[in-house]
Amino acid sequence: MKTKLHTLLIAATVSITASTPLNAQGLATFDDLTLAPNTYWNGSDSSGSFTSGNTIFYNSYNGKYKSWTGFAYSNVTDILTAGYTNQYSAITGIGYNSSNDYAVCNGNPQLKFKIPQANVQGFYITNSTYAALSMKTGDTFAKKFGGATGNDPDFFKVSITGYKGSPAVKDSVEFYLADYRDADNTKDYILKTWAWVDLTSLGSVDSVKFRLSSSDVGSFGMNTPAYFCMDNFTTSIPTAIADHNSLNNLISIFPNPAVDIINITLPNTIEKTVLVKIMDLTGKLLYSKVIENTYQLNLPIADYKKGIYFLSIVDGITNYNQKFIKK
Repeated sequence: MKTKLHTLLIAATVSITASTPLNAQGLATFDDLTLAPNTYWNGSDSSGSFTSGNTIFYNSYNGKYKSWTGFAYSNVTDILTAGYTNQYSAITGIGYNSSNDYAVCNGNPQLKFKIPQANVQGFYITNSTYAALSMKTGDTFAKKFGGATGNDPDFFKVSITGYKGSPAVKDSVEFYLADYRDADNTKDYILKTWAWVDLTSLGSVDSVKFRLSSSDVGSFGMNTPAYFCMDNFTTSIPTAIADHNSLNNLISIFPNPAVDIINITLPNTIEKTVLVKIMDLTGKLLYSKVIENTYQLNLPIADYKKGIYFLSIVDGITNYNQKFIKK
């Protein structure tokens, strides 16, 4: 039976002792997504995308070759292993500002906004371990940046273009993930920290595309591994919309930690029909039910094992998601 349920995922996180929103609407931190420690999501479920904050990140997975392009998300911490087997790690070993999760980008990925009236602000970027170590030492397919003498004018960059409908709105913003072009070799670098990419010059757009390019090109295209990592992709939303979608005091869950029952209070500003889901740390769905015409929920959890669980509320206006503890 069809319901009035829309398809916006509600996302935020609470600590053990308090209910504290993690994501303001428009901020994609990727920490609102479910991952077990030191793992990743690469689209193998064939869903084709994932959502964080106000942003939908697209993914294409090839089941035959178990390969992917577009966006994945990860909390892998390996900064030492070189090569393709370590394609899901940021060279920082952690997300921006010591957060756990971040996005991994492969190829020429694309994203779009759930609320298209938003203005794009920017995001934090760093190299993947795979690309950084390849540029540092070279590998079977790619050269060592700078060459044998260190004087080769190598570079690795990402170009970011905003779109409103079909046409690009302005010239692309360019950011160098590695740059050996200066005659002074002491200025050569491979990015190994999180750096802010300012996209405010793109203005109001509904989608963004990324294109990687390198000085190391062979017969089959770019030799440098086509990967980079992203965190805290930020958009600003017009005041009227932002106020309507504010996460402050939006949903409360108590007690937390809980033993037998969790009580959930929804504000009367959200839609009357919502989908309530509970998942464990592995992403396994334990509870899913459409709730109508109520703002007080009492969910039994006595049979759950002790540990951390994720509560998701899905409606058509707001974004919210919470952790809770079963003790």
